[in-house]
Amino acid sequence: VTARVSLGPEGSEVKVPVYQGIGLRAVVADPKDGAFMVPAVTSGQFRVVTQGLPPEVYVADVLQAGVSIYDSGLTVAGKTPDLIEVVLRSGSATVAGTVRDATGKTMANATVVLVPPASRRGNRSLYKTVSTDQVGRFMIRGIAPGNYQVFAWQRDPEGAYYNERFLSRYLHRGRSVYVNQESTIP
Repeated sequence: VTARVSLGPEGSEVKVPVYQGIGLRAVVADPKDGAFMVPAVTSGQFRVVTQGLPPEVYVADVLQAGVSIYDSGLTVAGKTPDLIEVVLRSGSATVAGTVRDATGKTMANATVVLVPPASRRGNRSLYKTVSTDQVGRFMIRGIAPGNYQVFAWQRDPEGAYYNERFLSRYLHRGRSVYVNQESTIP
């Protein structure tokens, strides 16, 4: 597996150019031992972001000194942080389904978002977003097994679903699903 790893800024740092630059600086993990190093990281709060994983592989956890930081993120505070371990597993889940409006008509080009449970919503890595095809079908791959809710919008809410206040208005419309190796939503 050839994975790319980057550090995405969190909180107020998201809009600061120096932090945006750090987030854009993806490094390739060594294919032999998986080692990676992100150089010149400024103090701040970050999320470990992986890219380039095959669809059957998912991030199971991110550890620092043996403690999970997958949901809480990485804090860099003036010194080189302890080593980070990104735990990958095979056997990721797939969610597939069809989006229909209130009259039963399929919805082309709708935005479908897989949202983690409330306790893990701070971890943006667990959200997955796709668009439906011309007949309302969608497929989301590379999902860590667990409980989620699936939402669909005709217009793309452009990341508003990360906001708990926005999402709370639609919780009654979400479809709860337990995702294992293969899940389909009719």
